[in-house]
Amino acid sequence: MFELVGLEVIVLVTIVAAVLFLIVKYNSTLTQKLTHDKEEHLEHEKEKLKSAEKKYMQGKIKQDVFAKVKDELNYKIVLTELDIYRIKKIHTLEIEEKAEKLIQKLVHPTKHRKITLRHMLIESELVRKELKIIENKLLKNEIDQELFKRLISEKEDEMLEKENQIIHFVKSANSDMIIESE
Repeated sequence: MFELVGLEVIVLVTIVAAVLFLIVKYNSTLTQKLTHDKEEHLEHEKEKLKSAEKKYMQGKIKQDVFAKVKDELNYKIVLTELDIYRIKKIHTLEIEEKAEKLIQKLVHPTKHRKITLRHMLIESELVRKELKIIENKLLKNEIDQELFKRLISEKEDEMLEKENQIIHFVKSANSDMIIESE
């Protein structure tokens, strides 16, 4: 086909290395921007909460109104903190052991199925970690019992949905292979 010699090989390798470097740099820059934006949003929500507390202390808003505003702002603050955690930790989760166990259950594990399964496991593991963070916030008295119940309920529903997606994926991948072999 093509014969590359000396200088052409060096140029090709340099171009490929430069492209890979740019992709990695873009990805890290994007992650930093997302994290920065979320942190700014978090600070904005905390400022809103401080402002509401100040107005409550001055008597400008009633206790029942303040309680609703405080609950909603605390809810947004915790969700934003969880988003920041998710952005920072998505690439550092260890799911290989679980992934290998599930991949062994696949009749015909294609590369696409392995990648899809790993992605689903990462999402599931992130929700599991978020549940632990919410529980720790309750134990440290950073959130109240009602907010805890609300967040845990939402995250448990999300966890069940993710686990059901994984189960359905493995079953459907195996049933597709059985149908194709017949």
